[in-house]
Amino acid sequence: MYKTILIPQYIDKDYNGIMFFSPSAAHSYFSENTIPVDVPLFSIGNTTTATIKTYSTNPILTSEWPGQESLLNLVINYFA
Repeated sequence: MYKTILIPQYIDKDYNGIMFFSPSAAHSYFSENTIPVDVPLFSIGNTTTATIKTYSTNPILTSEWPGQESLLNLVINYFA
């Protein structure tokens, strides 16, 4: 058993897209940050996508397969 401890960080920089690898990452990120509505969000899976939707109405692109490589390919193809 493990316990996730969130360590939120305020980020003072604009990005073209943001990737989320877990629901806890979304909780942590949105507890300190907001983003412009036109920034696409990339999610590693459906559970992470559901969590992101509780914080944002931004477009969310969800990886077809839960894995880092699949998510990175999604981002690369989106910006290509």
